Amino acid sequence: MGYSPWFRLEAQREQIYRSFATVGVAVLMIAIPLAITGDELVSGVADQSVVETAVETWLGTDSPYIPAQITVNGSDMAVVIVGEGDPPPPDRLATELATALNRTIQLHLRVIPERRTVITSSP
Repeated sequence: MGYSPWFRLEAQREQIYRSFATVGVAVLMIAIPLAITGDELVSGVADQSVVETAVETWLGTDSPYIPAQITVNGSDMAVVIVGEGDPPPPDRLATELATALNRTIQLHLRVIPERRTVITSSP
């Protein structure tokens, strides 16, 4: 019970080396894709935060538009804003995003006009 006798370890040295090599290769096959996926996930979350901040800055605090949806997929960004009136120039947003992310981006901007009506009714 416990440790194997030394002469058995000496006799099965090749099998022990193969077992360690198999375990090492298996660990690498699992660890490398996980590390790459984790890095992409962290990068995607950071990009999403940068884009959300840039959109809020672009719209400003007094804008009648609000962001309805912001999607980031690598260098493709999709932004949907809802409001009334004229939105700020989209070129400015694209430039801010490219500068903040330090890469070429493709911006898909969707502007949904909103019309508000208030009706008062009495019986």
